[in-house]
Amino acid sequence: MDDAVHEESNPTQQVKITGAMLATEASKVEARSKQGHDGDGKQEERVQGEADTHEESPANGESSGEGDGNDLRLPAWTDPPTGVVPAVLREIARESGDTDEEVAMLEEGALHAPSWREHAHEWEALDVDVEVLFGEEMEVGEAGSVASSSVEESAESSVQESAEVSLEESVEESGAIHDDSREDTHRRLIGSGRKDSGRNLVVAIASGLAIGGLALLSFYLGPLTTVIFCSVLVILASMECYATLRRAHRHPVTLIGLLGSLAAMIASYNAGLPGLAVAMSATFVAVGIWLVFMPRARVRPVTRASSTIFGFLWIGMLGSYSALLVNPATFPHRHGIAFLLGAIIATVASDIGAYALGSLYGHHKMAPVISPNKSWEGLAGAAVASVGVSAGILPLISPWTLSSAILLGVVVAVVSPLGDLMESMIKRELGVKDMGSMLPGHGGILDRIDGLLFVLPATFFLVSIIKI
Repeated sequence: MDDAVHEESNPTQQVKITGAMLATEASKVEARSKQGHDGDGKQEERVQGEADTHEESPANGESSGEGDGNDLRLPAWTDPPTGVVPAVLREIARESGDTDEEVAMLEEGALHAPSWREHAHEWEALDVDVEVLFGEEMEVGEAGSVASSSVEESAESSVQESAEVSLEESVEESGAIHDDSREDTHRRLIGSGRKDSGRNLVVAIASGLAIGGLALLSFYLGPLTTVIFCSVLVILASMECYATLRRAHRHPVTLIGLLGSLAAMIASYNAGLPGLAVAMSATFVAVGIWLVFMPRARVRPVTRASSTIFGFLWIGMLGSYSALLVNPATFPHRHGIAFLLGAIIATVASDIGAYALGSLYGHHKMAPVISPNKSWEGLAGAAVASVGVSAGILPLISPWTLSSAILLGVVVAVVSPLGDLMESMIKRELGVKDMGSMLPGHGGILDRIDGLLFVLPATFFLVSIIKI
């Protein structure tokens, strides 16, 4: 009677012992089934008999389980951490795209393992160094935990791609859907819409005028302020590019990429094309040194190197042609500023012409696989606008002439859409709509200068060849 009362008054202890015994018997059953010494019937009888024997032991007051090796109680929360990475985190790491080497490094502690933070002061100073900040693709949320935006974006992009593919296949098979209805269905399924979908046109115009005013002010103040303004835009656009690549698990070495872009701008302004070549070579070497001597950077070295160098060449190197244009030694008497201004005017006119005509009459898709919103009508509008605006405005700016302005308009009409299509292709692969959100109503800075990045070297070589 006393034993029964004791059992009822200690339900927790009874549960612990029952769990321990069940776990022990399960392991015994598994071992016996593998060895195959006994048949199924005899095995069940022995297990049942042993389980009954163990069930009687708590009633005899021997319920502590201590010292018999069968106590499976969890350690107290005050015990020191074991340092073992939970299996669920290993699975999450594999599902997020990490390789077996990265998972092994996580288990060995080479990468930052999860740590318990309970009090507010423990979140104030996170153990994040410069390499992790710029070298890894993870984002830290407000509470210090790893944000899941990259997982959500990848899931959304997968759903978007699958919906788009299924839609296009059904349209091709049936062949009975009209172009207008197909476009409306496409918008409902993947939410793409046109380029200005979900954006405030008033805000976009205001932000565009603001950054245009800053550009004109820097041009008016001289070559030095102009190259500083261009350098800021190049660095911000590079940051957007590398942040997007990190979220897509491309592992760029952002610090080297940013420093290389800044060095390219400075060297181009001070030493011209030879300075740009030296900056490019130094950036390549710096990426190699970083990957060789940084232990955590040795994981996926080809991916890290290629993504870093790609971002540098695309934004840093092409953007450095703005510094080459405003270099006083190459183009004295502020002619370089006039050339840069002409390239910007022609590119902006091309973008506006493509948007205006494409949104009104764009029905024939130019590159549906790369960018479904680009149309041949929009391309025609871009060409007419770039040539017409260049011919109408640039001859008023010395040393531009009517013939050189028309020639620039033709060049911009060809290369600016190529830069836009290239960024669309990259964003489509990475599963993002915009590269950033620094410009309200436009997205990121890189989304606004994608065509200009191709126009800058074309303008530089054009004015160098025709010698205006």
